[in-house]
Amino acid sequence: MIEIHVNGSKTIYCNQGELLFDVLVKNGIQFIGNCGGMGRCNACTVYDELHSVYIRSCKHEITENMQISLHDKKPDILNTYISDMTGEAGTDSTHRADDMKNYGIAIDVGTTTIAMELIALSCNQVCGSYQTYNSQISHGADVISRIAYGISDLGFQELKKLVLLDLYKGMMALTEQGKTSIERIVIAGNTTMLSIIEGYTLENLAGYPFTIKNRDVEVLNGAALFCQVADDVSFLADTSVVCLPNVSAFVGADVAAGAFVTGVGNDDSYKMLIDLGTNGEIILANHKKGYATSCACGPAFEGCFRSGSMQGTSLFDMLTILRKRNVIDKQGILAEPYFKNGYHAGRDMVIDMELIQGFLLAKAAIGAGITTLLKECGIESKDISKIYISGGFGFHLNIANAIYLGMFPESFRDKAVASGNTSLLGARSCLVDEEKIKALNSFIDRIIPVNMGENRDFDRNYIKDMQL
Repeated sequence: MIEIHVNGSKTIYCNQGELLFDVLVKNGIQFIGNCGGMGRCNACTVYDELHSVYIRSCKHEITENMQISLHDKKPDILNTYISDMTGEAGTDSTHRADDMKNYGIAIDVGTTTIAMELIALSCNQVCGSYQTYNSQISHGADVISRIAYGISDLGFQELKKLVLLDLYKGMMALTEQGKTSIERIVIAGNTTMLSIIEGYTLENLAGYPFTIKNRDVEVLNGAALFCQVADDVSFLADTSVVCLPNVSAFVGADVAAGAFVTGVGNDDSYKMLIDLGTNGEIILANHKKGYATSCACGPAFEGCFRSGSMQGTSLFDMLTILRKRNVIDKQGILAEPYFKNGYHAGRDMVIDMELIQGFLLAKAAIGAGITTLLKECGIESKDISKIYISGGFGFHLNIANAIYLGMFPESFRDKAVASGNTSLLGARSCLVDEEKIKALNSFIDRIIPVNMGENRDFDRNYIKDMQL
């Protein structure tokens, strides 16, 4: 039996030949990464104290006793949004007024995190909020890993149990352990998360042509849904659970609801929503037509530094500084004497060629996705009147640096705004006004999904954008 000593305070016993990542996860240590165990995101990196090196736990086979240390790498859970752009009520109230009888819950179910709000339906007032991590992380941090795990019946049932338990715990906290009756719940999330909640198996999302089973709104009974994981569901007996509609396999209700509620597609002008997370989802539309796509970007942006002591958005800031100082050239090549061992940005943070290459791949995917949608729509970037940058990563992004490094066009400079968790805002809007669900459906009907894997323009744009 092998001993793994963690942070000098915890001892884990395991067998020789096991993966360090699997051992740590089984013992309650979660990693918020996005590469599905491919060793690309650095999110599961730990420090091997005996050999004084950093190692990727997902690639390390245990052969001897170990002493490791690791940082808490959990990201902030974003439950804030710019509420004044659509006239929604503010979110600064966290008390439950005695004269408020009708309550609802708005939920954003993300691959990594879950955000929930208790709303007084009569006055659109936030009476409580709850945030947690999606417990499915133990079976893969990215959507593709979840789909692969959920292909089997056993895996699917496990994923469904985990997410329903997370939601149930949140509802119990918001309702003071079930003392408050809930009239309805509205859930926004990506296509995979909603499929799991709704009970749709995932084989259709695992390969081409990536069809979806949950294009339309799904309405479930709260008690019937959550009795699968809990005994006390009486406060949900008359509760309707509304799962919002999706655009495609990889552009879900979270992005669609966010675009809709921010005003994308509500008039003659073209507006764009860019959601930066595990994937980069983009919707571009006016009131006549629109296009949507998804581009892989999360592994490089969210798991940048091996220590986990800097936010992924800090990479944009660091690369901007290094590019201006000519430490990195236009092709993303580090100058001597940094080329071999990387640029040490302080303490244990290193910007090396591997990190820069991953950044360029992700940055180019977003830039090419934007350019390709513009061509599909027949407009130029200057024709867009407003750009909303949503999601946890986008909330902290320095837009000027993203423009300098070539991810966004120059015309975005005075038009782009960090808008926060627009998925949660969209769920809240549809919760308070049920007519908006119909309007959301109408909006999605105008959106044409664009598969970048089949688009030649995307390939050309991608290669062109592989520069700083």
